[in-house]
Amino acid sequence: MIVDVALDIPQIDCLQYELDCQRALNEDVIGQWVLVELRSKLTIGLIFRVCESIPKVKNLKKIIKILSNLPKVNSSWLRFINFTAIYYHKSLGQVIFTCYPNYLRDPKRFLATQKIVKAGSFDALLREPQHDKQQTKVLFKESTLNPEQKKATGLIMSSSKPILLHGVTGSGKTRVYLSIIKSIFQINQTAQILFLVPEISLTPQLEEIFRKEFPNLDFGVFNSSQTQVNRSKVWLKAARGHLRLILGTRMAIFLPLPNLELIVVDEEHDSSYKQVEGGLRYSARDLAIWRASKLNIKIILGSATPSSETFLNSKRNKFKRVLLKKQASGSPHAELVLVKKTNSSYVNGLSEKSVSQIKKILKAGKQTIIFLNRKGWAPVMICKDCGSSATCKFCSANTVLHKNKNNWVMKCHFCGDKTPPPSKCTDCLSENLVSVGIGTENLAERIGRLFPEAKILRLDREAIRGRKALQDNLKKIRAREVDIIIGTQMLTKGHDFSEVSLVVVVEVDAYLRNPDFRSPEKLFQSLIQVAGRAGRRESLEKNLAKVFVEATNFDSSFFDHLRNYDYDNFIEAVLKERSKSSLPPFTNFATIRLAHKSNSTLSLGLESLMTFLKNYDKSDPILEDVLINGPLPVYPEKISNRYRGQVILESNVRSILHKLLKNFSKEETFIKKFNASIDIDPIEI
Repeated sequence: MIVDVALDIPQIDCLQYELDCQRALNEDVIGQWVLVELRSKLTIGLIFRVCESIPKVKNLKKIIKILSNLPKVNSSWLRFINFTAIYYHKSLGQVIFTCYPNYLRDPKRFLATQKIVKAGSFDALLREPQHDKQQTKVLFKESTLNPEQKKATGLIMSSSKPILLHGVTGSGKTRVYLSIIKSIFQINQTAQILFLVPEISLTPQLEEIFRKEFPNLDFGVFNSSQTQVNRSKVWLKAARGHLRLILGTRMAIFLPLPNLELIVVDEEHDSSYKQVEGGLRYSARDLAIWRASKLNIKIILGSATPSSETFLNSKRNKFKRVLLKKQASGSPHAELVLVKKTNSSYVNGLSEKSVSQIKKILKAGKQTIIFLNRKGWAPVMICKDCGSSATCKFCSANTVLHKNKNNWVMKCHFCGDKTPPPSKCTDCLSENLVSVGIGTENLAERIGRLFPEAKILRLDREAIRGRKALQDNLKKIRAREVDIIIGTQMLTKGHDFSEVSLVVVVEVDAYLRNPDFRSPEKLFQSLIQVAGRAGRRESLEKNLAKVFVEATNFDSSFFDHLRNYDYDNFIEAVLKERSKSSLPPFTNFATIRLAHKSNSTLSLGLESLMTFLKNYDKSDPILEDVLINGPLPVYPEKISNRYRGQVILESNVRSILHKLLKNFSKEETFIKKFNASIDIDPIEI
């Protein structure tokens, strides 16, 4: 028997191998993991199909071993993998091995045999545990829901469409999720549920909730912060159908789950669901929608600030929109106040009005969040004489000034290179250098001077490294061991801080100047999300819960909508503008990016790419509907000594776009020489 085996190699979907006929007669081999030889080395592969036609090559290599200890995958998962490979123009193997644990990749582990299976050994890991069927019943208590949450649960359970659970911050979306999960388990005790979150930082809070709600549930966490052994355990148990509830980040969408009955995508608007680097650039949210549709199972997309794509799908009745309009505590939204920046904003980091309000909050024994989405001490260091800025020697980007205790360093946020701060300008040799702008490190020091008695915590990726450090600091916040929390985007991700009465947002102006057409939507979402951290509990005094947004100019409808928490009318205006300009979600984008260490060679490559695309366009009349934009720069134009450029493709018909990209993906010259990458539905252009 000849079979197609998918391997983790680019451009080639499958290689053909010969399988022992006797073994093939005894079992269905499609979906089996196997050990094969590739380029004189042993590697792991997956039998994707049985070949009906004559082999392409004579004297095919034989499959060395069927890895029967690895759980066989079913046909629905293979269809999902096949769709993903076609849609994102990658090989089957590149998709299959996206979440396959590295610990299970070593062929030598599968060749070694142990007469005595020791606890904790590789053989023990692979050995399938015997489950007592009488112990599989999931135990839980009925959820306590308010009338609005009960109504939402009923609407979700009765609908066959994908669900947009559009609930304001603090409305109890998690309670609704839990109620739906319990309903699924009541219907099917062997059901598996995949719960996706955009960031690892949200895992500890939800993990605690799930373990409390489902005390005997076989539950697993799947994300990149785990050890390889733990990730392998979760993968194996999930693929065998033993794990009932899996909490994971975007890569968990590729888990083989034979009994999948529900997918929840929490904070569905979050851009972290899109993989923007590496080989496979996918949207976990979009793949979740496709997977649920083909399995005919429920999917819930939850958010207080739905993405423009999801909002439009609900308007077009492709999704059912279920609303939660009130905070679960019964408290009103924190009052949102627009505060004009003053001289104090530049000197102290905050206006006098914000400083005064923080004093009131401290006196009341409550907590304050100060949101600044900018790491480091200062985003740029410039020469006052010639105006040039300190840049990375490997990237065409400014280096960011950082301060760690009393040590100063210039750091590139793209390649990670670190250098001492310059003493002279590299262009004019002037010593008249000054840092411009403010980051969280600088702001924390200024706030410390303003409130010397306050306990201040900085929450950003420079200050918080690793899952344990994050958990420890979140516990400090919830235990009221912290008075003022200063942080970046990490603070907007669905955390429930019961004692926060004030949120202050600073440096909003810089984000509004971003030329990306998506920036207003992203900013509005971030501001609504972080504002939702204030006043989430009934015990909070209503006159204390406030949100201060500092900026220099409020002459914009953006702030009118923001002041009233009016997300619907804001996103309607965004969609109207996008429709006029023929921008997503009213058209389809894809990018082809090239990179090379020589800028002149890259320019020639981009010219060749444009010629190839335009010539192919002319060869097929249907491709005339594809608009080819380029060559265009990518910011930053150079990363790690490699220059970058792109072509943006646009079409109202998605299938036509894919037809052109499919032909391009066969061009090995661009891929090998320029490390060409295709990004479907890019979020960064």
